[in-house]
Amino acid sequence: SPIYGFYDPDFKIVNRDTLTAKDVPHEAWKCELCGKKVYRNLTTKDKSSGHGLRLHAEKCFGVESVKAAFETRDLKATRDMVKKAGKKKQGVLTGMLQDRGFKKLMKTGRPGTYIPHPTTVSRDTKILFAKTRRRLAKKFKGLKSRVHIVLDAWTSPNHKAFVAYKAHWEEDGQCVSTVLDFREL
Repeated sequence: SPIYGFYDPDFKIVNRDTLTAKDVPHEAWKCELCGKKVYRNLTTKDKSSGHGLRLHAEKCFGVESVKAAFETRDLKATRDMVKKAGKKKQGVLTGMLQDRGFKKLMKTGRPGTYIPHPTTVSRDTKILFAKTRRRLAKKFKGLKSRVHIVLDAWTSPNHKAFVAYKAHWEEDGQCVSTVLDFREL
């Protein structure tokens, strides 16, 4: 199946705990783009299903890329395509800026609206992250009050799990809070 072209060919067999059992064997496939491991349970009836692998590949590479890979039905061609895509490595946000539908929506009512190039957005986001991180580190070192870390985890209606990491502290008699991180699990 071409779906394996989106993953490192050297997969591992690992034991993981599930909701119903401990030490269940799983295949661990490492995504070629983001490096995240995608697990496939080897004890269920759909152990040869690539559905989970396909969902992750669609999230990382895009639905069109996965569809094109399945149309070629060629693992080697898929691997070549993935190598080219890996050099570009666009995230969800920067990839969205190239989408025609997104551009049309953003320009509705304001046709002269400027939409920056994805590399500009990517660069500016990284710079903003670095500056914010340094600013918070400096602020936390100089605080006289305690910093309270809060974790908030939930599952969205489409069955995706998220966790938010927040910090709360007192500054000049006021409660101040900020989101430190937000991740999909």
